[in-house]
Amino acid sequence: MYPEKMTSEQVIQYYDLCQSDYELVWHLKSKMAMHYGYWDESTNSLREALVNMNKYLASLLQVSPTDYILDAGCGVGGSSIYLAAQHGCRTMGISLSEKQIQTCRQNALRFQTDDRCHFEVKDYTQTGFEDQAFDATWAVESVCHANVKKEFLQETYRLLKPGGRIVIADFFTLTDKPPPHGQHLLQRWAESWAVPFFEQVDRFEQDMRDCGFTQIQKTNITDAIRPSARRLYYYFFPGWIIGNFLKMTRKRSQVLQKNLWSSYYQYQALKNNLWNYFVFTASKPF
Repeated sequence: MYPEKMTSEQVIQYYDLCQSDYELVWHLKSKMAMHYGYWDESTNSLREALVNMNKYLASLLQVSPTDYILDAGCGVGGSSIYLAAQHGCRTMGISLSEKQIQTCRQNALRFQTDDRCHFEVKDYTQTGFEDQAFDATWAVESVCHANVKKEFLQETYRLLKPGGRIVIADFFTLTDKPPPHGQHLLQRWAESWAVPFFEQVDRFEQDMRDCGFTQIQKTNITDAIRPSARRLYYYFFPGWIIGNFLKMTRKRSQVLQKNLWSSYYQYQALKNNLWNYFVFTASKPF
């Protein structure tokens, strides 16, 4: 069974403690990205893939300089800063983690986008923002953390202006009934990343319709993230040796050890076709 609920404190603890891992292996300080990235035939490095994801999603969202965009689950601010710097729009990044928000603000100052990028500690299922405050919503590998994914969609719909757009990139399961071994892999992966459960892709699409979204487009980009999933898997083996030594010396927490094992579980689950990576775009009707 998956955990029935993931508390905000568990999500905050995961990101606050595991930020060092992302800095070590995922170019977090320079690329500010906590996602798989996007690999195409011209991509030569992880650094390029991380930037490519922002380019790809921004093109789907059709970002314009007049947009005010909600970055829901903004991590350390990389997407918000990219959108402001490359498209001239305004962004509002939100995260549960005070540590992340402080890092976002520092990063915006470093990249001279602090006049267009703002960040606040908020829950994306109940933000407290006014109705119809945003032109678009951006959510990259963040909706997975919601205990009830539909609550995020309902709140986003409320926040968008008529004609507003949304882009969501995340991992989704392909069936509600994986085999027992597959269920075990998904459960272990979910627990290690502070995820209550991975949503089934067709149900999520139906939830979008039920919330009122139209012009829904669903794109499977699993092949574009597969090299990063494989890279994480390769990191597991030296990480396991180093991590166990540090654990014995009490220099590595249980949360960090679980995060290490996530790199193993996510790839094994992918090889068994238990999940794929999808991008959704949709609009709020005028």
